[in-house]
Amino acid sequence: MKLKPFLLTSMIGVVLLLSGCKKKAKQPTPSKTQTSSRRTPASTRPAPRKTITPKQKQAKALPSTGTIVRLEQGDLACYVIFKDTTGKEHNISGDFDLCSQKKKFTGKKVTLKYKKTRMRNCPEDMKCKPTYSLQDLVTDLVLKP
Repeated sequence: MKLKPFLLTSMIGVVLLLSGCKKKAKQPTPSKTQTSSRRTPASTRPAPRKTITPKQKQAKALPSTGTIVRLEQGDLACYVIFKDTTGKEHNISGDFDLCSQKKKFTGKKVTLKYKKTRMRNCPEDMKCKPTYSLQDLVTDLVLKP
């Protein structure tokens, strides 16, 4: 009867397995009148869509005509300071070549030409980690008659 020790060991193993298992208590499901207290974490919720009104689009539009107040050489760009047709002063990044033409454009009415350009946010001679962003850069100034 070699089978008895094997059978006895098997039975003890089954009893131990069954006694170790616990039944999970059923969670009551919320009824139609109850609301669940669980909420989706904010990090997994989709961001609300932003609608831009025509007025906001116009405010974000880059000025195209005005009078040049001054051109200033900066570390990252030539800064074009000018007044638009409503008299509001703007400071916009421009191509470095524009600053070499200060005398030609200062005090003159011009039309500004823009180009989307990948700009560095940190001067090369600084010890900072450079990142880049796409910006509208004034690439040309056209004198108005």
